[in-house]
Amino acid sequence: MKKLRGIFSRGKGYVPRKAADEDITAKYRSFRHLLRHNKTALTAIADMEQLYYSGKPFSLTTIRIKYEELLEAVTGILYAYGVLSGRDIDKLSEKVSDLDEVLFHYFNSSCNSGDIRFILPFESITPDMKKIVGGKAANLAAIHNHIGLPVPPAFSVTAHAFEYFVEHNGLRKYLKEEFVRISSGSISDLERAGVRLRTVFLDAEVPPLLEKEMLGAYSMLEKATYPGVRVAMRSSAVGEDAEASFAGQYETVLNIIEGDILDAYKRVIASKYSVQAITYRQQHGLFDRETPMGVIGIVMIDSKASG
Repeated sequence: MKKLRGIFSRGKGYVPRKAADEDITAKYRSFRHLLRHNKTALTAIADMEQLYYSGKPFSLTTIRIKYEELLEAVTGILYAYGVLSGRDIDKLSEKVSDLDEVLFHYFNSSCNSGDIRFILPFESITPDMKKIVGGKAANLAAIHNHIGLPVPPAFSVTAHAFEYFVEHNGLRKYLKEEFVRISSGSISDLERAGVRLRTVFLDAEVPPLLEKEMLGAYSMLEKATYPGVRVAMRSSAVGEDAEASFAGQYETVLNIIEGDILDAYKRVIASKYSVQAITYRQQHGLFDRETPMGVIGIVMIDSKASG
């Protein structure tokens, strides 16, 4: 009997049944994720090899799409491996990030453009700047600059400013990890990830240089109108109002004055990670980095009619 009591006693190595089951479930789920991401990675590599050796012409966009698939899969493999092994994957993740940092600029056409300003007044925006200011800003500017119709004074906070915001706050790696977690298609995972991402963006700092330029742009609107002018901060993401409209997906913040402009900017760019917006991008085959968020600051008017 003493031996039996020793076998079933709860010694130091005892693990409660529920905790053990949860651990096994988590590892099984991670193992399935690893297999799925591994298959995706191998498929992406095979597709790129086929393009290269086929002798047929292909575009940089095609390669970039395959590269994004491969990057997401490799990040997923690392994350699943870390859960399964219990080992620290920081060094491996850093190597992947270093490689991605080099390759990203070859694939991102907005980063390769000559104009890297953070703020552009509407008077300076041309129709070919959609990948810098987004479709909505480019179209509104064209209405004023080329058609000659009245448009309230406005400025664009460019896609470069968004990328600078992300890099300044070290969010690139965090974004990749979150999108790997939600790639399983689970709605509950997507909702939780969306809340986390929006919170991170709202809590992040607007870089001092960007803050200075944004407040300077508001000051220029005051000079063009009157002191304390109220503006609307609106989304103008790259890819918005194009093949994918994103109608109603992103936030608009109204009646903004100088003291509120930084928080309003963060609210608009954080809305990029609402559940609806993330799902919409996935349905249209758009990767997160294909749609950097530009923002419009446009003077509000006392309208006689609308609709």
